[in-house]
Amino acid sequence: MKKKKSNELLKIGFLMIFLSVALLSTKIYFNTDFNGNGSTPAPKKTDNSVPNGDMESEVLWNKYENTEYLITFSYPNLLTKKTFEDSGGYEFFVRFEENSLSQGKGVALGINRTDLEVEMERVKDEISKQNNARLVKDQEISVQGTKGLILEFEPEDETLEKRSFLFIAKGDYTYSFSTVPEQMQDLIDSIEFLN
Repeated sequence: MKKKKSNELLKIGFLMIFLSVALLSTKIYFNTDFNGNGSTPAPKKTDNSVPNGDMESEVLWNKYENTEYLITFSYPNLLTKKTFEDSGGYEFFVRFEENSLSQGKGVALGINRTDLEVEMERVKDEISKQNNARLVKDQEISVQGTKGLILEFEPEDETLEKRSFLFIAKGDYTYSFSTVPEQMQDLIDSIEFLN
């Protein structure tokens, strides 16, 4: 009797382990959030794919939407999403970080109510001090008919990545994006403001 009960418990234990591994695998592969906050759809190819070094493979991009701050944009597939509120001088901050499964480089967005020029100068100062980097590009562009400014920094240490920043003031908010220069145009092309 005890042996039969022990075998049943062992089977239930193995079943629980199997289900846990299956759920974890699903979470990692599809980059989903099981509590329903900010879940990401299954990977899909969009028109704004970016070469991934190998000309035969492409980086897949997913769409992020924030209805509170009235913006959507795309980011490379399989990055790890982290969000922060009232942190680092931003009212809202979302970062898509690289991991062992990443297909592209990281993307970040900070949102605040600071003037565009003030925000741009703040980032210039921080990047120059932290990474001992120099400004190599300062360009005005248009994003959906709205003025945007791009800054590109090149670190003195060649082992570090170049960083590109995009600043856009729209409505009550200033949006500050960050990624590598190679992904910036695809990011810009994906940005949409919600009305």
